[in-house]
Amino acid sequence: LLVDADPWGGGVDLVLGAERSQGLRWPDLVGLRGRVAGDALLAALPERDGVRVLAADRRAPVEVPADALLAVGEAAAAEGCTVVLDVPRAAPA
Repeated sequence: LLVDADPWGGGVDLVLGAERSQGLRWPDLVGLRGRVAGDALLAALPERDGVRVLAADRRAPVEVPADALLAVGEAAAAEGCTVVLDVPRAAPA
């Protein structure tokens, strides 16, 4: 899972060519807290060539809360998924 938590960055989905792929983006997930079903989360994210991606929506960039970032990372890791994070330039509040 590639997680781009910098809403003002270039976008890892663009790098992979997944910007038009269907699935959830950060604006859909900023309210996550605590335990999240990893299998459901991964299935709901855009995918390109077997790689799941979570990135900003460039039409509506939002800061990623630390709780949401932690929930996503823990859910994916619990599924045995390797998680690569591109963190924001400033630490989330």
